Amino acid sequence: RMFHGTQWSFHHPFRGGKHHVTSQASGWSLFGVAGLLHLAFIFLGMESHHVYLMHSGSALSWFAEALLLYSLRNFDPEGKQQSIITESSELGQSKEVHRSVVWLAMSYIQDILLTNLHWWYTLWVMASLVGFDAFSLAPTRTFLNASLAELVVIYAKLVCCLFLLPTIMIPYSPKRKQWRWNPFGLMNNLFEWFVFHPNGLFFNSKLRMELPVEEYQRGGAMFAMLPHGILPTSVGAVWYQFDSIFETVCLFFGSQVSLCPGYRFFLGMRGGCLPVERKRVVEVMKTGQNVSLVPGGVSEMLKCVPRGRTMNVSIKHKGFVRLAIQEGYDLIPTFFFHANDQYDNPMGHLQLLCYKYTGVPLGIPLFTNCHLVPMSNRTQIRVALGNRIHVTKNAAPTQEEVDNLHRIFYEEVHHIWNKYKDEFGYGDRELAYVA
Repeated sequence: RMFHGTQWSFHHPFRGGKHHVTSQASGWSLFGVAGLLHLAFIFLGMESHHVYLMHSGSALSWFAEALLLYSLRNFDPEGKQQSIITESSELGQSKEVHRSVVWLAMSYIQDILLTNLHWWYTLWVMASLVGFDAFSLAPTRTFLNASLAELVVIYAKLVCCLFLLPTIMIPYSPKRKQWRWNPFGLMNNLFEWFVFHPNGLFFNSKLRMELPVEEYQRGGAMFAMLPHGILPTSVGAVWYQFDSIFETVCLFFGSQVSLCPGYRFFLGMRGGCLPVERKRVVEVMKTGQNVSLVPGGVSEMLKCVPRGRTMNVSIKHKGFVRLAIQEGYDLIPTFFFHANDQYDNPMGHLQLLCYKYTGVPLGIPLFTNCHLVPMSNRTQIRVALGNRIHVTKNAAPTQEEVDNLHRIFYEEVHHIWNKYKDEFGYGDRELAYVA
């Protein structure tokens, strides 16, 4: 009541805005987990080799309390939080033009987390090689002295919990999932809110549109995003901050992303995301739902030159054009001006060499800024949506029809590049189409 007066009541289920409800649900869920850890420490005799249970529970309870305190401050009795973001999305920029020192500091945590999420699981797997059993009440009992049989058991649990169970229990979905009671779903929503918040790492994002927003919300459209960039983490921020357009769009991503359990869990719990396979794309398009993909793919990623004089865009692929004609989907060029500069790829030459001989971009997934620090270059999001290119459905298009639509699409890409490059600060660059 100190913050909100008579508008506050102790019992207000699912009221107070999305951020308040999510923070409350996550905070109380974490308090429950912390209590279970403390009870486990007591029932196991409070021995020294179980003291990590007590410390883990204490750390979780502190974090839970922080979430609950934040939820009190962020209570919105009229539920305006989401509408603010939606209205500003239609105007083409984020909610605020100034941010607090707290969010500036948080942006570095977001940056490190997003850039290195795949490394946490790599370190986890490596630690398991020497006997660290994260799924045991005494994880360090076999550390550095595990027998072969114990290592087999440790790895069996690791594979089961990190790879098999998520695949079985968290299926992908072409539409966004709505969570009300599932604590893992609510925590996933809170994670999305934190890492993609418009006042954090992806601050002052801007989106420009050639048409009224209603034209992009209409079904039967394929948003073709380009260029790929080195590590396209900003796509999630665009989907989150400009949800008035992208909330119902099914995002198709490279199947290799699913190899990282963190990404697999997040995308599976979120919904609205699928690994890109022709069969899956066609199934979604049959429903009329808008879809999005990156036609340049891996070859475009490997031609990315951060801060280079040219912005390389691959035009070698025509499958997305043929698919758009076969299903009667309009094409919408979606240009990410910032994508090439977002990260540096120090090991890119190794990936390029492997891709040349094997067709797979193997290598060391080390993504850094220009100073070789494992963070992004903190490039602000700058996106432009082109005109909606009308496509007439034809189940068996000729090569001439495919080539003609392919040419029209990249002419529109060139149009929005020339129109917005000066406004977005890329006036000194040249757009280059590469095969």
